[in-house]
Amino acid sequence: MMTERRWSSFVQWRVACHRPQIATVRLKQMALTFTKLDHEWLLREGCPPMGSTEARSPTFCEALRNASGSLHRLSDHQLASWIVARLSFLTASSLLREGDTFAHDTNEFGYKIKILTADGSIVSMGALMIHQDRTYYKANDVAIEDSQSLLVELLTEFSDDLDRCEIRVRIPGTRRFRSYGWDGMTLLS
Repeated sequence: MMTERRWSSFVQWRVACHRPQIATVRLKQMALTFTKLDHEWLLREGCPPMGSTEARSPTFCEALRNASGSLHRLSDHQLASWIVARLSFLTASSLLREGDTFAHDTNEFGYKIKILTADGSIVSMGALMIHQDRTYYKANDVAIEDSQSLLVELLTEFSDDLDRCEIRVRIPGTRRFRSYGWDGMTLLS
């Protein structure tokens, strides 16, 4: 069993060895952090915070498809793959630090997203969730009326900028996986 001191050294070593080469992405409290659209974005693997709600009209996927014409032709799975590849690009290929293989009883995985102002005030806390059947965003909007629109703007700005990556999700009760991401040529489906 690893002692607390050895574990701390191991974590510091892992973080030091895997720091991204791009200065705009950094680890903050074990979260990926980047600045875009005049906000600081913290991203980590996880589920929506308690009390968060999902926008009903338009839904997250409808808002994405309305914001970018190139997303209309994508299936739901391809749209989820596009989101993963886009997040990987925005985090300068650091998204896989949050994990590349997931296995949850709920058959979904997701990323907690905290949006902060330049002075560190919380604007919104939420999570982007990808389930086998649908993709959705749930949030607690603290100082903004609609964080979903801000997230859609973040993702659809330069929507063709994707990063090669693959996230695997184990299908509960089986040994099979489904994949999300981009292989450099096509979205994984």
